[in-house]
Amino acid sequence: MSQPPLPGQPHPPSATPENQSVRVVSTVVMGSFAAMGLVAGVGILLCGGLGMVMTGTTDTGAGAMMVVGLVIIVISFLLLAGALLPWRND
Repeated sequence: MSQPPLPGQPHPPSATPENQSVRVVSTVVMGSFAAMGLVAGVGILLCGGLGMVMTGTTDTGAGAMMVVGLVIIVISFLLLAGALLPWRND
């Protein structure tokens, strides 16, 4: 629990309703992009894995697809973390 401010000290600024709605909208939009990217990354990763299983080698581009899928998954997790970061202190 936080202590109330001492007399004569200004209150900490609170979020205005306009800032709150912008924060909600940006979180929803970034979270949606992160979820779509995560699904796309998993799909690309699975396609690369299937190509590797079908050909028996990663020389046909299957290895590149797997690496790209993993990179997209990592970027999507970072985007999701960035979307949820403003809610950390609430």
